Amino acid sequence: MNASRRRWIMGVCAFGFVAPGVDGQSAESHLAPSEDGFTRGLDRFVTLGSAGGLHVAGGASTNGLGTVQGEADSWLKFDASVAVAGFNTTFGAGGWTLTGATLAIEAVAVPRNPVFARGVGAFTVNWVANDGWTEGEGTPASPGSVTGSDLSYHSSRARLDSGLDEVLGGFRNTGSDGMIDLKLVLTGGFVADIAAGEELTLVLAASEGGMGFTFHSVDWKIEAGRPRLALTAQPASPGGGGVVEGDDPVPDSGAAGAGGGGGVSDAPETPTSPLCGEIGTAAAMLVLPGFLLFGQFGPLRAGDLRRRRGFE
Repeated sequence: MNASRRRWIMGVCAFGFVAPGVDGQSAESHLAPSEDGFTRGLDRFVTLGSAGGLHVAGGASTNGLGTVQGEADSWLKFDASVAVAGFNTTFGAGGWTLTGATLAIEAVAVPRNPVFARGVGAFTVNWVANDGWTEGEGTPASPGSVTGSDLSYHSSRARLDSGLDEVLGGFRNTGSDGMIDLKLVLTGGFVADIAAGEELTLVLAASEGGMGFTFHSVDWKIEAGRPRLALTAQPASPGGGGVVEGDDPVPDSGAAGAGGGGGVSDAPETPTSPLCGEIGTAAAMLVLPGFLLFGQFGPLRAGDLRRRRGFE
């Protein structure tokens, strides 16, 4: 990690907690990624952790020249201890309930580097239980070599676990520029990771073969365009605290809020799961302006997504 990024992250850790919200009862913590990077199926054994952009693409995706660029996933790691410390300060130790999580990213419609594919389609945001990776060095113009726990396409496959990882929402890009807010479902594992004040990993992956979507990374030169994870909490009800109603992954409209903005359409892809077939009518969908959040009774697992994409 370069020195400038380290200084910036230290600043976020010190000042990233936003005091009570407009209702006077809630508070927010804005987290910058401590590490991020993307992986490419066509460059399986290199690292791309220093790039100013992150990328999500399906296996049939093409660049502006019509050349197939193949599958790409983006990995982001956050330090939840910053949020927990802030919420404990505001509400008292363990005296809070998590009510929302939003990943904000800045989409780039026409990336200049030809390794970045373009195409409208569906993608998912996933919570991955394994945080034991480092971003490594390298850019598309000068890829890095894998050392130790550095993230590459090849090494990332072993970090996916269909029994633990959870889908936090399905979305659809529109091919336009601008900041977008991806409102995430509060699934059990994701919430527990936050409440424990641990590192947490989010992975963006394509669920349609022709889609290609680029957004700025934490290395982007303009701070306002870098990714951030906004977590919202409120005082816990008597006898509660720390861990949310997130065990029920069907959020209410107050928790989810109204979204939208450049880059995400009104018709995202519904992520599928083996559990959906088992519970039948127990599955639920909540339609919101700008995107769709998905949930069911029990965590929405990523196993079906991995099988469809050949992870398993």
